[in-house]
Amino acid sequence: MQIFHDATLKFSENQPQLAAVIPVMDGIDEDLTNAAVNRNYHPAVRAAARLAKATMNKYYSLTDAADAYRLSICECLLASQTVFAHSLLL
Repeated sequence: MQIFHDATLKFSENQPQLAAVIPVMDGIDEDLTNAAVNRNYHPAVRAAARLAKATMNKYYSLTDAADAYRLSICECLLASQTVFAHSLLL
Protein backbone atom coordinates (compact mmCIF):
# COMPACT_ATOMS: atom_id res chain seq x y z
CA MET A 1 0.00 0.00 0.00
CA GLN A 2 1.30 3.39 -1.01
CA ILE A 3 0.44 5.03 2.31
CA PHE A 4 3.04 2.94 4.15
CA HIS A 5 5.68 4.02 1.65
CA ASP A 6 4.64 7.66 2.03
CA ALA A 7 4.71 7.43 5.84
CA THR A 8 8.16 5.84 5.75
CA LEU A 9 9.47 8.65 3.56
CA LYS A 10 7.86 11.32 5.74
CA PHE A 11 9.41 9.99 8.92
CA SER A 12 12.77 9.38 7.29
CA GLU A 13 13.27 13.11 6.81
CA ASN A 14 16.10 14.86 8.63
CA GLN A 15 13.84 16.17 11.39
CA PRO A 16 10.47 14.39 11.42
CA GLN A 17 7.84 16.04 13.60
CA LEU A 18 6.45 13.89 16.38
CA ALA A 19 3.18 15.82 16.23
CA ALA A 20 2.70 14.58 12.66
CA VAL A 21 2.33 10.99 13.82
CA ILE A 22 -1.41 11.07 14.57
CA PRO A 23 -2.51 12.57 11.24
CA VAL A 24 -0.40 9.99 9.39
CA MET A 25 -1.82 7.19 11.55
CA ASP A 26 -5.33 8.49 10.81
CA GLY A 27 -4.63 8.26 7.09
CA ILE A 28 -3.28 4.74 7.42
CA ASP A 29 -6.29 3.76 9.53
CA GLU A 30 -8.66 5.07 6.87
CA ASP A 31 -6.86 3.15 4.11
CA LEU A 32 -6.84 -0.06 6.17
CA THR A 33 -10.54 0.35 6.94
CA ASN A 34 -11.31 0.75 3.23
CA ALA A 35 -9.13 -2.25 2.32
CA ALA A 36 -10.78 -4.40 4.99
CA VAL A 37 -14.23 -3.97 3.43
CA ASN A 38 -13.30 -3.71 -0.26
CA ARG A 39 -14.86 -6.74 -2.00
CA ASN A 40 -12.44 -6.29 -4.92
CA TYR A 41 -9.64 -7.58 -2.67
CA HIS A 42 -9.03 -11.24 -1.93
CA PRO A 43 -10.45 -12.32 1.47
CA ALA A 44 -6.90 -12.91 2.74
CA VAL A 45 -5.97 -9.31 1.91
CA ARG A 46 -9.09 -8.02 3.69
CA ALA A 47 -8.25 -10.17 6.74
CA ALA A 48 -4.66 -8.87 6.73
CA ALA A 49 -5.97 -5.29 6.60
CA ARG A 50 -8.21 -5.97 9.61
CA LEU A 51 -5.29 -7.45 11.57
CA ALA A 52 -3.02 -4.55 10.61
CA LYS A 53 -5.71 -2.10 11.73
CA ALA A 54 -6.07 -3.88 15.08
CA THR A 55 -2.31 -3.81 15.60
CA MET A 56 -2.09 -0.15 14.65
CA ASN A 57 -4.97 0.74 16.98
CA LYS A 58 -3.09 -0.93 19.82
CA TYR A 59 -0.14 1.42 19.26
CA TYR A 60 -2.39 4.39 18.54
CA SER A 61 -3.95 4.03 21.98
CA LEU A 62 -0.48 4.24 23.56
CA THR A 63 0.20 7.73 22.16
CA ASP A 64 -1.94 9.33 24.88
CA ALA A 65 0.37 7.84 27.50
CA ALA A 66 3.58 8.99 25.79
CA ASP A 67 5.05 12.04 27.50
CA ALA A 68 7.09 12.94 24.42
CA TYR A 69 3.98 13.01 22.25
CA ARG A 70 2.00 15.14 24.72
CA LEU A 71 4.89 17.59 24.98
CA SER A 72 5.17 17.86 21.20
CA ILE A 73 1.45 18.56 20.87
CA CYS A 74 1.69 21.34 23.48
CA GLU A 75 4.73 22.74 21.68
CA CYS A 76 2.87 22.78 18.36
CA LEU A 77 -0.18 24.42 19.90
CA LEU A 78 1.95 27.11 21.52
CA ALA A 79 3.82 27.73 18.27
CA SER A 80 0.60 28.04 16.27
CA GLN A 81 -0.86 30.45 18.84
CA THR A 82 2.29 32.56 18.63
CA VAL A 83 2.10 32.66 14.84
CA PHE A 84 -1.60 33.54 15.00
CA ALA A 85 -1.01 36.31 17.56
CA HIS A 86 1.87 37.66 15.47
CA SER A 87 -0.32 37.74 12.34
CA LEU A 88 -2.90 39.80 14.21
CA LEU A 89 -0.28 42.39 15.02
CA LEU A 90 0.75 42.82 11.36
